[in-house]
Amino acid sequence: MPLVKGTVVDEKNSPVSGALIAVESGTAPYPDMAIYSDEKGNFSIHLPSGHFRLGAHSPEGGSGTVEHDSDSNAHLLIRLGNS
Repeated sequence: MPLVKGTVVDEKNSPVSGALIAVESGTAPYPDMAIYSDEKGNFSIHLPSGHFRLGAHSPEGGSGTVEHDSDSNAHLLIRLGNS
């Protein structure tokens, strides 16, 4: 399975540590799990080939989503806004 990497940032483009990231939907079966961003806002997750929507939620309540084709090598950026 391809390794998908990304970064979670806030509205000021500052990294968000401890954001909860999960797959919200996809065109292929995906793991029912959540991961947390590290101290620099980075995360990685293995996903099967397909198109997916990932969502992130910060400890402070901000949230955001991003669409991604897992066969792409693009580094994802999830920008959080206020809920």
